[in-house]
Amino acid sequence: MIARFFHLIVFAALIGSLVRPGYGKELSVVASIPPIHSLVSSIMGETGDPYLILRGAESPHLYAMRPQDARALQEADIVFWIGAGLETFLTSATDALSTDANVVALSQAPGMNLYPIRDSKAWDRHEHMHEDGEEHEDGEEHEDDEGHMHEHEDVHTNGVATDLHVWHDPDNAFAMAREIARVLTERDPQNAPLYNRNLDLLRVRIDTLKSRMNVILAPVATTPYILFHDAFQYLEKRFSLSAVGAVSLNPEQQVSAGRMSAILRRIKVTGAVCVFSEPQFPSALVNTIASESGISWSTLDPLGADLETGPDLYFSMMERNASRLRACRSGA
Repeated sequence: MIARFFHLIVFAALIGSLVRPGYGKELSVVASIPPIHSLVSSIMGETGDPYLILRGAESPHLYAMRPQDARALQEADIVFWIGAGLETFLTSATDALSTDANVVALSQAPGMNLYPIRDSKAWDRHEHMHEDGEEHEDGEEHEDDEGHMHEHEDVHTNGVATDLHVWHDPDNAFAMAREIARVLTERDPQNAPLYNRNLDLLRVRIDTLKSRMNVILAPVATTPYILFHDAFQYLEKRFSLSAVGAVSLNPEQQVSAGRMSAILRRIKVTGAVCVFSEPQFPSALVNTIASESGISWSTLDPLGADLETGPDLYFSMMERNASRLRACRSGA
């Protein structure tokens, strides 16, 4: 009887050890923002749940870390973020981490498509037309530039500032996922087959997403629109869209009356049909612009603020933004 009981205990222990693939210590993983957390969750699968720092409609521009965030970072084996130019609230915290922690700046992953950040003049061609029909060189009657760059930048090759909203290109999402899988495998080699399998599944999901977004966005690809701030350059370039300006050049600064006038003039000159707000910032300003110019307005969300966190968030966010771009710009 005792021997049988002992065998049952041993059997139960073996079954319990198989609940999680591998037999090592579960990794403690931190992700900075929801889209990155979504990719990390997709690769980790059942091996664990990464901790997410930025939640809901919080913005990297204004975020202050909570005590639980600091604790999670101190206990982390791996921290995944875009880089110091985006999540500025993490810069000093990651500097203070244990030397055993991997701090992985995914903007530096191999195979990334990177573009320089745009100031107000970058929206224009070298020559642009004003409503009087005459061509003017850049600098004449140009939008006032209340801050050429905002903090979503990083110094890249030859001192060029890089736009770090990189996740809006699905090809970049896969490049980051591949780096996530590599780092996880390095720290947890016993679960390498699972990470590689999840990476293969994620590749299929991303390819499907690109195809769906192409179908959604193709009919409005040439229709001009205005953004709240320049957070979607990678989406624009991947799907050949036609953004023509941004309300705010630096979301940490209040938009001036001169900037408002410049945007209203730009809407008139370019024929923009829609202006987009973001849930991380008050929408009253965009509503005013829409009212005064007579164009439609909607919301684009760069972070998936109101979506359930986890593997599906990235895909839901991208498709929803594509659908809102199409609906607002087609007048639906």
